[in-house]
Amino acid sequence: MAQEFLSDGPRSKRSLLLHHRNCWEEWTGLEEKIRGGKGGPRKPPEYQEDFIRGMEDNARERAAHVAGRIPLRAGERVLDLGGGPGTYSIALVQQTPGLRSTVLDLPGVLEITREIVEQHGCADRVALMPGNYLMSSFGSGYDAVLLSGMMHRETADTCRRLLRKAFDALEPGGLVVVSDVFFESDKKNTPPFAIYFALNMMLTSKEGSAHAKTEMVRWATEAGFHGVELRNLPPPNPHTLVVGTKP
Repeated sequence: MAQEFLSDGPRSKRSLLLHHRNCWEEWTGLEEKIRGGKGGPRKPPEYQEDFIRGMEDNARERAAHVAGRIPLRAGERVLDLGGGPGTYSIALVQQTPGLRSTVLDLPGVLEITREIVEQHGCADRVALMPGNYLMSSFGSGYDAVLLSGMMHRETADTCRRLLRKAFDALEPGGLVVVSDVFFESDKKNTPPFAIYFALNMMLTSKEGSAHAKTEMVRWATEAGFHGVELRNLPPPNPHTLVVGTKP
């Protein structure tokens, strides 16, 4: 079991465990944060690489489920916003020959992404776009925009802005796909995992929390998307997809 999960390999969780280790000191500021202090993240030097590679560990199996719920065809283009290690882009291009994906993320993150994409033999179909998704232009002509595991780091206003930018970047008939951990409703009191997740995000990021499914559906509809629906991933996966179509 140690060999399978702690060494390099297809089921390794080594980097994810190192990331959790790096978050430990942040959890020591729990009381200060809850009481409204300015505790803030305390990140060791190795935090970013452990985080990015840990997200690859965490998303490896989920990415195949997400790819299976996004109908795409050869020749189409995907924009993977804040795509981190590129795990979802890799799964998408592996599932659909001829599909191309672009990962937009910070330059330092993409240095790690490049290694992972090359290790999977996908460098010819997964492009890397250095930038900040809050400020950078997305370009245009995409058939799908994927916002996976990054909206929980943003405020409600920023989520709305990103959905509008995604809408403008899509071709007519294109899909927006938000994959994340959500509360069931605006009350934000279920499921329990979302509460724990939101607490961890509050401790480890500046604006982190979790949003509600009802909120994300409403925001996507306000951005102009039609037929916005929820697509659940198989349990015990806590993620849900919010999918809408540009008319």
